[in-house]
Amino acid sequence: MDMKPLSAIGAVLLACSVVHAQAPAEKVEFEVATIKKSQPPGTDNAVTAGIKMDGSQVRIGLLTLRDYIAMAHRVKTYQITGPDWIATERFDIAAKLPAGAKGDQFLPMMESLLADRFGLKFHRERKEMGVYALMIGKPPLKLKDSAVEANTPPPSVFEVSGSGSANGVAVNLPNGASYTFTGGKFDGKKIEGRSIAEV
Repeated sequence: MDMKPLSAIGAVLLACSVVHAQAPAEKVEFEVATIKKSQPPGTDNAVTAGIKMDGSQVRIGLLTLRDYIAMAHRVKTYQITGPDWIATERFDIAAKLPAGAKGDQFLPMMESLLADRFGLKFHRERKEMGVYALMIGKPPLKLKDSAVEANTPPPSVFEVSGSGSANGVAVNLPNGASYTFTGGKFDGKKIEGRSIAEV
């Protein structure tokens, strides 16, 4: 893989920054939400993190503030700069969606939560950053298309979770997709090419 400097949009956090000018026309919020610091991992140094949405209930565990910012504002974690602690201190969130809430309102609700509870203020600026370019090598990889199940109803529970330790990492994604990276071997099932590039 080649490193190529490309221009990217970075969300820069500053203690006294200016709030982004284009605010949502209507603020949407969780009906109720609690935030707690995550418990430290066990003695085996294994950790499990992720998000689960079941009906109106939302539970997110063991993510850093930087992870939450990336999720809410649709950016990558490496595009975010700020105090060191936003990438180290982890928090659990339990929230309830208001009646009639739509799925596409979840991220705006996360934006509101971060602004209200953490006092998040930010601005965006263009930065030069090094990135990896995923290119087809010689010979090309022999990848297999996943079988597509026709007329499969959407899952009633949306869940993304990941676990990891010194032995490797395993991630479970919606619709039966997953990948593991252990012992120098990557094994993915039902994942899109762009997801592989982001691993």
